[in-house]
Amino acid sequence: MADTITLFAKEQLGDLMTELLRRDFPVRVKITKASRTLSQNALYWQWLTVMASHFTERGHRLTKDDAHDLMRHKFLGHETKTVGKTEITKLRSTTELDKGEMTDYMTQIDNWCVDHGCYLPKPEDSEYQQIMREMGECA
Repeated sequence: MADTITLFAKEQLGDLMTELLRRDFPVRVKITKASRTLSQNALYWQWLTVMASHFTERGHRLTKDDAHDLMRHKFLGHETKTVGKTEITKLRSTTELDKGEMTDYMTQIDNWCVDHGCYLPKPEDSEYQQIMREMGECA
C-alpha cells in the first residue's frame, strides 16, 4: 500500500479500513485536505479561455478573467470580512478549494457551459477526467 491514500467518496472508507487492518499496529493516520492541483488549475484556465472565445464570437465580449469572475460569482459565491466597522465582500477564490471542491466546481462550470452551447475540452489523460472516472466507480 502507498503511504498516502486519497479518498474521493465515503464509499471508499471500507477499502481504507481493509488496508489499515492489513498493517502491523500501531499505525499513524493523518487526515488532510487535498488542495486543488496544478493540473486542475491548468485545465480550468484552459476552459476559461475556451469560454471567452465562445461567448465573444457570439457577440458577448468576455475575457478569460471575466469568465473566471463570472463562474466564481455563479458557483462559489462571496465571502464577507469585517475590518473594524467596514464590511468587505469579495468573490471566493479557487485557491482555497480542495481537490474535491475544485472537481465539483469544474463540473458545475462544464454543465453550465453545455447548457449555453459551449463544449469544453476534457482530455482523457487529464486529472479532472481521472477523478471523474474514480468518482463514477465509487457511486
